[in-house]
Amino acid sequence: MGIQRSLDEKEKPSGVEIHQMTKILEHALDEGFVGISMQHNPWDKMDGRHWSKLLPAAYAKRKERNALIKLVRERGAHLQGVPNLIIRVIALWYMAQSAAFFWRKKLKTSMVAMMDLKGYT
Repeated sequence: MGIQRSLDEKEKPSGVEIHQMTKILEHALDEGFVGISMQHNPWDKMDGRHWSKLLPAAYAKRKERNALIKLVRERGAHLQGVPNLIIRVIALWYMAQSAAFFWRKKLKTSMVAMMDLKGYT
């Protein structure tokens, strides 16, 4: 998909691109990566020529996230994430993803649950 398109909220990855993402993740897991990290916090930003854009996970569509999470679950890998700490509803998504149901096994998940929103004085 490329970094430029992944930072545009209007862009949607094609089926081929989602397949490529899962292959990249699969290779990373094969090489020893523990899992995948998704940052939805609006304070986490890009640097360099993409200065001040949110990280790609903030723009990821449901289909893209679900494909990657499916692979992580199948491999017994780990989902780590930072929800949007202003609009905390995304925390429910992380909780739902970690849950086991009759048709799927549980997903190892860690999530930043608290952060000092006022900063240090």
